Amino acid sequence: MTTGEDLLRCAGIQLPSYQPGRHYTTCPKCSHTRKPAHKAAKCLGVTIHADGSAMWGCNHCAWSGPEKGGRGTKPELTTYEYRDASGVVCFRKVRNRPGREPRFWLERPDGRGGWKKGTAGVDTSVLYRVNEIVEAVAAGRVICCVEGEKDADNLWALGIAATCNAHGASEPGKRSKWTKRHSEQLAGADIVVLNDNDVAGYEHADATCRLSLGVVKRVRRLDLARHWPEIQKGGDVSDWLSSGHTGEELQALINAAPDYEAPTDQDHDNVYKVTVHANDGVHDAIQDLVIAVTDTNDNAPVFA
Repeated sequence: MTTGEDLLRCAGIQLPSYQPGRHYTTCPKCSHTRKPAHKAAKCLGVTIHADGSAMWGCNHCAWSGPEKGGRGTKPELTTYEYRDASGVVCFRKVRNRPGREPRFWLERPDGRGGWKKGTAGVDTSVLYRVNEIVEAVAAGRVICCVEGEKDADNLWALGIAATCNAHGASEPGKRSKWTKRHSEQLAGADIVVLNDNDVAGYEHADATCRLSLGVVKRVRRLDLARHWPEIQKGGDVSDWLSSGHTGEELQALINAAPDYEAPTDQDHDNVYKVTVHANDGVHDAIQDLVIAVTDTNDNAPVFA
């Protein structure tokens, strides 16, 4: 059976929580077409009932759902449209149903109002929601770089500007799918990079930071595992929000995120393992320490 959450996600409605109650968010049908001052307005009301069913309606464009007979039917595939800086659709990413392969694929407009698989002749280095990112950077807002579109949409639903690249993270040890071209689209931004909690996620976040140094105004890192000991392998910011954390908590962590410093240790993670051996001629003690370097003081010291 299709759940209310399934229907909402398939309709492109992203919420920070899918618990029963009344929720408000932006409208996937009209919000991106509105004037800049109103794009972030939460004009879509969503009701999730105690039995898990859901219904919604937009007070701007009057879009409502689900359509009659929608509950329990086979859900449509979730799609994410990529637009250029002027808002023109370039391609879209399609998420397959759970357990199906491939997990994702890309499609381009066919010129007749439909879609065609493949991206021949299309620039797929465009960042997700880059037209909105450009406006957010101009307004001086912090931009979060995450690993996937679902995460980005969930942050936008909280009023936090976020983006990602279309191809996600590379397999560990392989060439990064985040490139200099992606970083250049964030020129002048204060970015905070979040990682998925696995090796590929850490490598992807590190590549995003390294390639953005000297390109954007400021690069900072937020590793949720440091604030959420129970995070599962592969966990991300959407999982963090689903576990009951709030947008206010996340905003506080973003505000406090430390500046990124390119690691120079052997493991390239700024974590150092030190063994301290002390002996006073009578007693002998050995203590292993793990030192994580998260920030440095970039300001020259001032002496009174």
